[in-house]
Amino acid sequence: MSIQIKPSTLEFLNDLKDNNYREWFQENKTRYIDATENFKQFVSALIIGINEFDKSIGSLDPSDCLFRIYRDVRFSPNKEPYKKNFGAYMAPGGRKSSFAGYYFHIEPNESFISGGIYMAPPDIMKKIREDISDYEEDFLAIIDSSDFKKHFDLSDADKMKKLPRGFEAGSRVDEYIKMKHITPYHQLSNEDLLNPNILEYSLSIYKKMRPLVEFINRSIE
Repeated sequence: MSIQIKPSTLEFLNDLKDNNYREWFQENKTRYIDATENFKQFVSALIIGINEFDKSIGSLDPSDCLFRIYRDVRFSPNKEPYKKNFGAYMAPGGRKSSFAGYYFHIEPNESFISGGIYMAPPDIMKKIREDISDYEEDFLAIIDSSDFKKHFDLSDADKMKKLPRGFEAGSRVDEYIKMKHITPYHQLSNEDLLNPNILEYSLSIYKKMRPLVEFINRSIE
């Protein structure tokens, strides 16, 4: 039987959204543990499935891929102690990896599949931008393909106002070089998330993302 996301996992996050305070969370700790375990099992299955077409991520422990639900509120005006989502990043070394990888996000009405590279250090982004510029045709062949455009959105990417120093304007990849992150986005409805075939579907989406992940990681290496 295929691993899937349980309705109770989504229900917990939905209730947490309306009750984001410590007392409620402690009273519902068992629900949190059950929901986390469900997500961890799902991520474990994703890791196994991704390794079938991208062995670079290796034999990851799901715990190394999951992000904590606890928020750091020290310097934030938002003092809610908990995130309203579950997230996992599957890349060489797990969630702290400096390489491109695959991301899964569960949040009521805002779930999505993503990946690529997010908040990379300046030296790494410089390498990626240089390869986008130097291997323009290879990069465009990936992100301009009909299959990529059908399944991913890059239009909302956070961008620099100007090209970074060292790059001349006028190429077909100017707007991509301006990107602060390269994170293809594939939205999931609640119905998509709870579909019994969500594991197989997610892996099919990640497989379509693989050429971009490989391009970025070649740049980094």
